[in-house]
Order: sequence, then C-alpha cells, then structure tokens
Amino acid sequence: MTDVDGVAPSPMPSCRRVHLPWPASDAGPYSRIDFRPEDISDRRGGANLCTSLTRRYWPTATARAYNEEVGVRLRRGKRYWLLGVAVLAPLLACLSMVPFRESFANTSAALVLVLVVVAVATAGDRLAGVLAACSAGLWFDFFLTQPYQRFAVTSGADVQTLLLLLTVGVAVTEITHWGRRQHARATQRAGYLEGIEQIAAASAAGTSSPSTLIDTVCEQMAAVLGLTRCRFDYGTGLDYPRLVTDGRLRRGRQEWDGETTGLPTDMDTELIVESGGRFMGRFLLTAGPDTHPARLERLVAIALAAQVGAALRAYETRRLK
Repeated sequence: MTDVDGVAPSPMPSCRRVHLPWPASDAGPYSRIDFRPEDISDRRGGANLCTSLTRRYWPTATARAYNEEVGVRLRRGKRYWLLGVAVLAPLLACLSMVPFRESFANTSAALVLVLVVVAVATAGDRLAGVLAACSAGLWFDFFLTQPYQRFAVTSGADVQTLLLLLTVGVAVTEITHWGRRQHARATQRAGYLEGIEQIAAASAAGTSSPSTLIDTVCEQMAAVLGLTRCRFDYGTGLDYPRLVTDGRLRRGRQEWDGETTGLPTDMDTELIVESGGRFMGRFLLTAGPDTHPARLERLVAIALAAQVGAALRAYETRRLK
C-alpha cells in the first residue's frame, strides 16, 4: 500500500490508550502528563501514546502551553457552573421550605441553608462560597421571615438568625478554602518527593546512562522551577549567579531570596553538581520573567542535582574498574 506520492507509509508503532489528568491539579508537576496537540485524540482526555516513548514525544513548550490553555478553559467553565449553583441552590432550598414555613422555626430553616452553603463551599471556590452565603441570607429574608415576600426583617430573633447565617456561611467558606490549599501543598510535596525517589532509584540501579538521567533531571527542574531552559555543562564558569545548597541565590558576596526577586534573567543561574566534594559539572538554569520558585522548589532542584552527582561518580567508578 502506498500514499498519494507513491511512497509506502511508515508503519505505525503499537500504541495504547492512556488517560490525561485534565484539568491540571495543584499537586505539582509530577501529577500531570504533557502532550503536544497532535497527540490528543478527543476532548475527554484520551490520547494514543506509543508504548516505547522517544525524545520526539517528550513535553515541549508548545505542548505545555496548549495543555495549560485547555486546563484554563475547563476550569473556567467549571467555575461558571459552580457560581450559578451557588446563587440558585439557596433559592431552590428556600422555595422548597415555603409550604412549611409556618410549621417549623426559622432557626431550623437556617440550619438547612447552612448545609447548602457548606456543600457549595466544599468545592474550594471562595467566591462561590461567599455568593452562596449571601444568596442564602437574601432568600431567607425574602421567603422565610415576616413580612413574607419582602426584603425586610421585623423580628430581632430573625435578624440574629440572618446575621449568624451569613457569618457561618462565610466562615465555613474560608475554612474550606484554607483546608484545600493545605491539601494541595501537601500533595505537591508528595509529588516532589516521588520525583526525587524515582531519580534516586534510577541512579542506584545504574540502568540509565548518565546523559539520559541528566536529560530527565533537566526536564524535571524546568517543570519544578518554571524555567525556559535547563542544560548541563561539565565545565566551569566565572561570575555566574549560583543556587547554593541551602536554597539561597548568591553572586559574589551578594545573596538574595529567589522567591521574592526571582532568578536572574540577564544570564543563566548555575547549580553545582558535586559528589564527595568533587566537582562533577553544573546545571545552567535559564529563567523567564515569571520565574519565582519557592524555597521548597529550589531545594527539590538541589536534591535532584545531588542525585545526578552520585550517578556520575558511580559511573566513573565503574569505568575505572
């Protein structure tokens, strides 16, 4: 079989179907997979990936930008839907209690609305939680307090109930948002540790060549630190900004924190790779204007560089035997 040019097409590699975790979570770079646009087969997150991946299928800047755009669109659509639920759910709850408003106390109705607000707030969107609390207070006043069908409250007890409903709703939203943020940070740390563990296992096994290990670490450093480029150099240089072992940045006698000012953009930042006090090389980190890695992320990069140093030292030892 030939194509229109009379040339036999190259055989397709055997592929398997995998799931893409879109939208991207906050768990860090080790919890997501990046593909180029041509690797995507449908909008549900499916893709055909060759079982034997080559460098051609490695994540590229275009792939990461495309995936980020898709993730932003999905998250935006989900948020709009959630905001609509935040406004309408308390209204529907109040309407469902209108036929029974003479048979139970308003405090019971307020507790039902608190449950609705909590259900919305568990989604982790602060604005949605606040909207749900405001909507609950508004429709509670309109439907369930006398005079009915008017935005007015004449009873002091109803005023207290209304204020408590708003306060509890906002407080629950803030607590839920804080809890989800802490969970995201914990998951991110777990992802970083998993990435370091994988590199350490590959280094200890000695099954990968040093160049392959270095390329993998460069990819991970670029993802963790938000770099535009990362490369390894066996030589030395003068007057390069340096990322030292405690996570600080140093250039000459000057030191600063990369989280506030970011990595230098006028020249590369070097990360020295050593093993047993012996210089093995250095990573050159090219930062963009938005590269402001946190201290934890910088320490992850330093730990990855240490694993490369150990692997290079072990490789040299095996060659000398």
